[in-house]
Amino acid sequence: MWLVYIIVSNFCWSISDVSNSVLVNHYEKSAVAVAWFQSVIDLCILAVLLVLFPLEARWMPWFFLGGFLSYCAFLGLLYTIKHIDVSVMNAAWVFMSTAMAIGGFILFSESWTLLQSLGVVLAFFGVLLLSFWHQHVSLVHTVLLLAAVGLLYSPFFLIQKSALLSGVPVFTAFIWPVAFQKISAFVYGLCHPVHRSTIVHMKSIATPSFYIVTCIAVISSLLGWLLMTLAYNIAAVSLVAILVNMQPFTTMLTAWVATLFLGKFAPKELLTSQSVTIKLIAFTCTFIGLGMLVY
Repeated sequence: MWLVYIIVSNFCWSISDVSNSVLVNHYEKSAVAVAWFQSVIDLCILAVLLVLFPLEARWMPWFFLGGFLSYCAFLGLLYTIKHIDVSVMNAAWVFMSTAMAIGGFILFSESWTLLQSLGVVLAFFGVLLLSFWHQHVSLVHTVLLLAAVGLLYSPFFLIQKSALLSGVPVFTAFIWPVAFQKISAFVYGLCHPVHRSTIVHMKSIATPSFYIVTCIAVISSLLGWLLMTLAYNIAAVSLVAILVNMQPFTTMLTAWVATLFLGKFAPKELLTSQSVTIKLIAFTCTFIGLGMLVY
């Protein structure tokens, strides 16, 4: 069942990433402002759910840490998809998967072998190949952006897994870290004068289509978080993290469909035959390399 959770969550996050690409490339360039508008909708949804699930006092500081770091990662994600293709951005998950596998080895006594080390090398080769062929900023800058996004997301899931293993209910482990992520986005957007001014201006000019795309991004993202939590509750950390790397393939498919129907509001995604070929080769190398981590 956990495999179904992962596959569906990959599609959910692909829809969210494509929607976010549309937002930052066609509506609002400020990552903080986009995150703020999404946090308002998220918190309205989560407020209904939070009253149904008890606080876990012992885990609250850790949930806050995971939520705050994932907010920083989300800002990095929005910044990154303004500069590179949305499917290329998903190569960041190789860094997250590697960190998760190492975390599983250290924290949860999962395995680590020479084959897994070779897998990491192959996975990073795929990322470098992808970054080299699709760089819109320097190669080093591109790789550092991808690494920052992936590594900042890692504590969120490691904390979730630790909480689940200690007996925290699944929905509690899902809701509170996400809630802290959204609270961070809401508070920071209002507290910083420059971003607050951007948000006020955006509210005055926002079109219905902006809110529709924002709602799509929010709902699909929440479903992705929930399904990932359910998967982590069942399967090993490293195994789930590896299969997250199917997402570049689902994102490229989602971006292609969006390009057919959205026209000039299509996400940032180059779909020429050469680009698609390079992406498929790089994604395949990365996925095979990461697959070696589970043996």
